[in-house]
Amino acid sequence: MKHVVFVTCLLLASIPHLHAQKGGYENLAKAMANLRIDSAGAHRVEGYLFEDGPISLMLDSGVVVSLKPIKGRIIAAVFEGTGEFTYTPVLPVEALNLSRFYKERVFRQPINRAVMYFTSSAMAELFAGDSVPLTLSKAAVGDVMASINDYMLEADGKLVDAAFSKALLNGYDLPTTYIAVHGTGKWHAAVAANVFEDEPYRLFIREKDGPLKWVCSDPPTSGFKPVQEWGGIDGDLVHASQHTLDVRFKGLSMTTTDRIAFTVTADSVLWFDLSLYPRLKVDSIRMPGGDLVEFYNPEKTGMLWVRLPQTLRKGERFELLLHYHGDMVKRQGDYTWLESSITWYASHGYKQLSYFDITFHHEKRYTLVSIGDRTSISENDGIVTQRWVSGRLIRNASFHIGSFLVKDLTTPPGIPTSSMLYVTREQSDVVAQDVVQSLEFFTKFYGDLPIKHLNATEQPGLHGEAFPGLLHLSSYAFLRSFDLNKNDDFFGEQFTSHEVAHQWWGIAVDFTSYRDQWISEGFAMYSCLLYSQLAARDKDKFFYLLNDYKKQILRRGKRAFGETQPQPMISLGYRARVGGEGTDHNLYVYYKPAWVLHMLRNMMINLKTMDEAPFMNAMKEFYTTYKNKHATTDDFRRIMEKYAGVELGWFFDQWIHGNQIPFYTFAWTKKKRDDGNWVITCRVKQDNVDPEFAMYVPIKIVTKQGGLRLRAMITGAESTFELPALNDEPTEVAFNDLESVLCTVDTEKF
Repeated sequence: MKHVVFVTCLLLASIPHLHAQKGGYENLAKAMANLRIDSAGAHRVEGYLFEDGPISLMLDSGVVVSLKPIKGRIIAAVFEGTGEFTYTPVLPVEALNLSRFYKERVFRQPINRAVMYFTSSAMAELFAGDSVPLTLSKAAVGDVMASINDYMLEADGKLVDAAFSKALLNGYDLPTTYIAVHGTGKWHAAVAANVFEDEPYRLFIREKDGPLKWVCSDPPTSGFKPVQEWGGIDGDLVHASQHTLDVRFKGLSMTTTDRIAFTVTADSVLWFDLSLYPRLKVDSIRMPGGDLVEFYNPEKTGMLWVRLPQTLRKGERFELLLHYHGDMVKRQGDYTWLESSITWYASHGYKQLSYFDITFHHEKRYTLVSIGDRTSISENDGIVTQRWVSGRLIRNASFHIGSFLVKDLTTPPGIPTSSMLYVTREQSDVVAQDVVQSLEFFTKFYGDLPIKHLNATEQPGLHGEAFPGLLHLSSYAFLRSFDLNKNDDFFGEQFTSHEVAHQWWGIAVDFTSYRDQWISEGFAMYSCLLYSQLAARDKDKFFYLLNDYKKQILRRGKRAFGETQPQPMISLGYRARVGGEGTDHNLYVYYKPAWVLHMLRNMMINLKTMDEAPFMNAMKEFYTTYKNKHATTDDFRRIMEKYAGVELGWFFDQWIHGNQIPFYTFAWTKKKRDDGNWVITCRVKQDNVDPEFAMYVPIKIVTKQGGLRLRAMITGAESTFELPALNDEPTEVAFNDLESVLCTVDTEKF
């Protein structure tokens, strides 16, 4: 039996090399589009086992046929015969996610066809068998053409899959792999191993002729690749450490020169990719000395491939001057907005941190603000020139320009100064008040911000976004709601304080990976609830919104007919929406994470004194510990455990990495003992969760002369227990007091 084992966690600092791709990027795209079966490349294959991390492909018996080489390099083959494909998820949450669609936690299917793409020379073992006549079925030939068009080529054939582009253009001999398998039953699959990602392995499955669903994403079996201090991962080819931008506006049309300082982070680089907004046109790329640099920027793709004059090695530094133009700013009446808040400059990796030094030139009739600090401003012949610097490494930079009304806001000492730039006058005073008050509240609650000034700007639509020292606020926050107490309340103080809270969560404390994004959105969501409850002293609004979020979570996936679809998990991040419902991103990146914080808060309250110091101090320590750093879910768990005084892995496994929500049926009875004391007996039935699901649930006892609160650990399908004896007759027993647990509670007679 032939046995090939790949190690996809191979560091890019030690890449084996073949010859780099010669010629322009267009040549690679054309060669990929023209891939065809090599009639002389058929070989018998028996007992060939391919393994890479969670991937196992067994080719028991059949024929494997290579596709014609690209520049002398065989990168693809098609198999027909008998075999088996298995994907065993590395992470428990990925096994659980697979079971949402496949009903099992390991994907295993017998197969009769497979199309394989690869950039490793080790795959030559595939063709070690005897040559045989070509005997492929029409279905196998069709699989080849479908895989080229559906996966390897993008943007109508203008682009090749990014991982394969990097490997082939740079001549890397790496285990970059894509395999599409055809099952003998109703299930088919595709799997990718992308060495340039922190989670290299991705599994896609489909039932019969349905669409492929992305159901698994896994790190190497050895664990996650380390995140660098500058935010990148080992798979990044370069780090853009500094952007020095000169942005000139003629009206609202933008012409930009970006001098980017790069450091090579892979073993060697000739070609690398950048992202840039699709409607921006690159005019030229030059070295600082003026020499032109080859690039490929197909129209409306958002991808920019750059070929350096020569191959550079790890640690070498270089600079490029990008010249581009386009209409990034749109206007309707007095309102303006950016087509894209962050892709107006070129980037390599969405999590990389860079310094920004931006000089803007614009007509005097417009007002412009950006991220960081404004270090200078001048006017000459009706043109305003101003310079903004980030002052520290940041992930995203943005700006806003328009015909704004400007209001300088008064903040208390020790709080960042702030200004508001707006068009809609209607609730501008209310928005201004919420900006100032939430800044003050969160500063006292969490700690000082690493900014001196905050600019809050208005833009049309429902969208809001935060950057270091800059907010984009929806116009809906400035419009008077039809029902300020209920329906539109989020676009009152909630919306504004949510975006302000991002200065702490998502910016000052950044999330490490998409799995930790709830640290940004969920924390901001619960922060704005806290602002309503504690700063605005509106307890009713706090519980109204909290319960509204709960109702939406519990309704998710309910169907009038057929089986209810299992819920996604918080640690899927943006992937929660894959194969689900349109609201899933909001529910599991915003709403349920806010509930997680609420449950932790109430689990840590001293029910005798109602002291909340442990939770409040834990949040403050988490912020101060990770300010200007990346944080993970485990980082947060460890600090919560410190203040809770107990291990909380079970809690995070259930609520962050799990998808079950309990349904409790509660009953109680009372009895007066011979000694005159009263004993309460409780019965709790727990449904919709596994028997081992456990949760502390507060119980409130009301007596004729007062009452008390206590907690009960609920686990198992049914539990019966007595509460401590009372010397006063109980009149009411409330289960899940203070809405402490995300659950459904029903009552019945004992």
